[in-house]
Amino acid sequence: MKLTINNFGPVKGKQNYQIDLSKDFTLVTGGNGLGKTYLGYIIYGLIKRINEPFSRKNLSDIFGDIESTKLSKDNPISFDLSFENVRSLLDSLVISYKESIHVYMGIDRHSANMLFKDLSIEFLNLEAKYDQFLKNSAERTINFGGFGSMTILKDENTSLIKISVSNEKITAEYPMKMFLNTFFSIFICERVLINNYIRRVFYIPVERNSLYTFSKELSLKRSEMIDKMQSLLLEKDKEHEVPNYLRKNAGRYPEAIEDALRQAQDLTQLTKNDADQDFINLAAEIEKEILHGEIIVNSEGEVEFAPNMNRRKRVPVHLSASFIKTISSIIFFLKHIATKGDMVMIDEPEMNLHPNLQILFARILAQISNSGVKVWMSTHSDYIISELNNLCLVGVLNEKEKQEETAKWGYKPADYLDKSKMQAFYLNGEKYQTQVKIENLKIGDHGVDIASIDNCLNNLNTRTNELYEIYANLD
Repeated sequence: MKLTINNFGPVKGKQNYQIDLSKDFTLVTGGNGLGKTYLGYIIYGLIKRINEPFSRKNLSDIFGDIESTKLSKDNPISFDLSFENVRSLLDSLVISYKESIHVYMGIDRHSANMLFKDLSIEFLNLEAKYDQFLKNSAERTINFGGFGSMTILKDENTSLIKISVSNEKITAEYPMKMFLNTFFSIFICERVLINNYIRRVFYIPVERNSLYTFSKELSLKRSEMIDKMQSLLLEKDKEHEVPNYLRKNAGRYPEAIEDALRQAQDLTQLTKNDADQDFINLAAEIEKEILHGEIIVNSEGEVEFAPNMNRRKRVPVHLSASFIKTISSIIFFLKHIATKGDMVMIDEPEMNLHPNLQILFARILAQISNSGVKVWMSTHSDYIISELNNLCLVGVLNEKEKQEETAKWGYKPADYLDKSKMQAFYLNGEKYQTQVKIENLKIGDHGVDIASIDNCLNNLNTRTNELYEIYANLD
């Protein structure tokens, strides 16, 4: 799925870059305050929106009176997925997404209408992709647990989509709206937009150091707010004060941060789930190689660190080293959430990490990507970018059967990046005075060149050499 997103934050006007959400690894870089986090929030919200139900009005406008449509085991139904209908569905998606942009950005609706009134999302090469979809046959079966399954079938050279169910009780449990949402989210993304369907998206924010430390305090504050609102509603002539109270006290975070907080507030329940084994093994490797201990959740839902040197000594996470707090979020994701087909978005993975650990963490991100979870990351770190470049070169060398030579530097078979499955963006606020431009960076065998970082390092080295020369010539 390729798209452009224009007119958000400092990024104004029509841009020429392309975002390809089928890529396994995305690197975003650029100076401070240029919109990297905004771009992450927008992508996060868009992927979530694709997986959420559409309004009945929009679906009825496209497919007719869906409420009266009868689907049963003996009565399959069909829809015409013409190009016009695909375009209408995507237009509906964008409209409903823009209506909720204040939620994804964590601001009030009035501010959102001012800041993002010209926001546009354009799906690229849609006609060519639709023509390819039209020529081919397609079939997709979706299981609904104990209620049965739904099968979507399309023959060659037709736009007619046939939908059938395996069990009568499935139609009693799930409304037609649910079926069409599933139909859009999975089938159109997989078959029309030509996207490796992103099942779920998880955001690990730069604020992750505080997630586990202050999550209980935030939950307590919200409980106090609810109690206060209930008391106002119960008191005579006080009901009118509730809206003002909410406006003054109910500050909102961007949706990505809100979701991260919800996970932090429910760690006890979260730890009852296990991720795919590949990701659990990867988490164990991080704990062994980087943390030298284990991140655990005690019976009271509090995060603790158990060092390998003394497993009985458990340190509350807020008293542990900052790099442990930084990495704990990715540990929980890998242990209890990660499944192939997901995407993880991480903001500034280098935060609080020594250069040696930044290099190791770059390899970890590559392993996550190679294990089936897409990685979207924004960074300022020359160490991480340089190691990602090394991993691109390792991928090329491995193809030439040079594994033995690359193993000399500690690279394992999973420590590589395939440049064809990567994309990189540079948010340029230096060359353009009035706005930020987004540039697609070319990724070669040696990875990607970031001119601004290279220039910064070269200038630093030049100053250092000249200062040493002046010092050496002192009398």
